[in-house]
Amino acid sequence: MSHLDVPENIIHASFFFTDIVGLSDPTLSTDSQTSKIKALNQSITKCNTFRNTSEKEKIVLPTGDGMLIGFFNGLEKPLKLAKELQEEIKQYNNDKLQNEQVLIRIGCHSGEVFAMDDLQGNRNIWGPGTILARRVMDAGDAGHILMTSSMAERLMELSDEYRKIIHPLHDYKIKHGSVLLIYSVYDNTFGNPNKPLRGIMEKTYALSEIRRAVWFHDLKMRINIKDDKTNFAKIMRTYQFSNTLDEPIDKVANGITTDIQKSFDKLHVKAYDENEKELEIDGISVDTEYRKEFTLKLNEPVLKGDKNRKYTIVYEVEHPHRFFEHLFLINTENLSVNFNFPTNSSISEPKLYLIASKDREKTLIPMEPGSKKGVVTQVEWKIPSGVMEKDLVRLEW
Repeated sequence: MSHLDVPENIIHASFFFTDIVGLSDPTLSTDSQTSKIKALNQSITKCNTFRNTSEKEKIVLPTGDGMLIGFFNGLEKPLKLAKELQEEIKQYNNDKLQNEQVLIRIGCHSGEVFAMDDLQGNRNIWGPGTILARRVMDAGDAGHILMTSSMAERLMELSDEYRKIIHPLHDYKIKHGSVLLIYSVYDNTFGNPNKPLRGIMEKTYALSEIRRAVWFHDLKMRINIKDDKTNFAKIMRTYQFSNTLDEPIDKVANGITTDIQKSFDKLHVKAYDENEKELEIDGISVDTEYRKEFTLKLNEPVLKGDKNRKYTIVYEVEHPHRFFEHLFLINTENLSVNFNFPTNSSISEPKLYLIASKDREKTLIPMEPGSKKGVVTQVEWKIPSGVMEKDLVRLEW
């Protein structure tokens, strides 16, 4: 290990952590284990990102069945190395028997570490940056390139190309009870599109606390049909809310229900505050076939008494059965529903129903007068009495 020209004490770096899946299998001989470790090491040294990064700009810490590589300059380098390494490993495995193949998983994170000298006088690093890269990798299976949300968000800000390949997965429980939202990096040429199941959290304790802190004064829902053949729609929900607690809040909880099987990632969920600044998806606690629950991190904390705070959720989904349903996880004082569809489409006489949670009675809501027609027809319903938790609205067309 070379002596590194890096700052003393705390430094920021981007980390790549990989290990060989199944290397501890007791049926593997020592020679086979050694051969796989050598193959991994040789494959990494062939990667352009590794070769073109100087010794002063990186640190390599072997871990026995894998290694940690820290890059002191370059947020993108761990991901570039991950893609290159998977291609090298793919080529290596081409002519190998199944038990000879090298299967790897990768974790990436960007954060702080402590720089220090070890007993032999070599520069070493330790700290949350390296630990989180390892914890994220541990959640994966063969072929996974997994990433912390902090690194994923920063990369997606750099380029739309990263937005296409970096996908939010779910909240995962890692060592010592901590919960992380993990992202997976893949397309049809690299990575693993399957959701890792190790450590997945079906609920997080924070959701109920977050809901208890927020009071919703107004909810405006807008359903825009973009294609009347597939009934593909863009859904927008704008909430006006306030904080009911004495202490500030910086998160809000949300849910989405669909009438088709679709993962959270495929909904292309985005969220914005009242200043149209994008909000970070802080956690995904439920991602079942028809139901999703997630939390958003607010750009500014909300104090008790703050008024006119708003946020908007936008997502996309098909409605092949020509209806839209929304199950309320919270109470809302006022509700309005706006429905837009192509005027020359087969859609006519849309209807909105409120289905109460207490008796599941279905009540037809009268349409507001003054529908607008042009290339697009706009209709609206209002429920000034609001809705209660577990009530449901159903739009049919």
